[in-house]
Amino acid sequence: MDLSHLTAQRLPRGLMLEALPAQFDWRDQGKVTAVRNQGACGSCYAFATVANFESRLLVDGAGTFNLSENHAKECNWRELSGFQNPPGTPFGSCDGGNGMMLASLFSQKGTVLESCDPYVATDVACKTTCPYQQTLLDWRLISGNVVPSTQVLKQYIHQHGPVHASMYVDESEGFDGYYDGTETFDYTASGAETNHGVLIVGWSNNLPPVPGGATPADGWIVKNSWGTGWGDGGYFYMTYDAANIGMYASFVDDWQDYDPNGDLWYHDEDGWSASLGGLGTTMWGLARFTAPRD
Repeated sequence: MDLSHLTAQRLPRGLMLEALPAQFDWRDQGKVTAVRNQGACGSCYAFATVANFESRLLVDGAGTFNLSENHAKECNWRELSGFQNPPGTPFGSCDGGNGMMLASLFSQKGTVLESCDPYVATDVACKTTCPYQQTLLDWRLISGNVVPSTQVLKQYIHQHGPVHASMYVDESEGFDGYYDGTETFDYTASGAETNHGVLIVGWSNNLPPVPGGATPADGWIVKNSWGTGWGDGGYFYMTYDAANIGMYASFVDDWQDYDPNGDLWYHDEDGWSASLGGLGTTMWGLARFTAPRD
């Protein structure tokens, strides 16, 4: 899927850049839930997306929820269907994924509580007996495989809450199990390469120095999913534009309490995963829905 047109170099039409503080952190307002640990499982996409949803609930005054990452990683359509693209590359569970997969799950089904479906750091079966809590109504993608403008991304965070984003983890640059939060990462990543999902909760111009530096750094404050014993209580710091952080940024914008009497008709269980184009200026297409009942 080519999302290179989503550059986020400016705000949507009609919105203006506002003056923002030099430091801003959603934790100061109690709008970020606890740090969790994904363990030896490639489920960062589930932790980052669920953390974003939990923060949205806090920002909206709905209270603190501990939502299930296990449900997110095991019950999405790609995991249940054994989807591979390209062949030999599975998605879901501990094999990685993205926010789109979970936006599809949470809008078509819903979130469930951690207490009903506790996290397991391995590939296990989807538990289908947990009651749904919330249904996603509006999910927004800020950027594709392009690092957004720092000022634009700050505006989204300031106006909408913490933002889920992708980045590139490079162990050779110190992004490993030994990081203790006393430095601010400042390394580049090649092309549009990303391999990790995180939650950006704010920014500061008074972060720990970059490696080899002696003065405060300016950059993002980021929630990771490697436990509270890692980094600065589970958080890390990164300079703007480093490590491709900000690519595929997204956020939950609207939701409702799950309605057991509601019904949702949808055509594609996986959501948008590809586009079809052609020559010329006119194209026609049809997605036909046939109602099974009145």
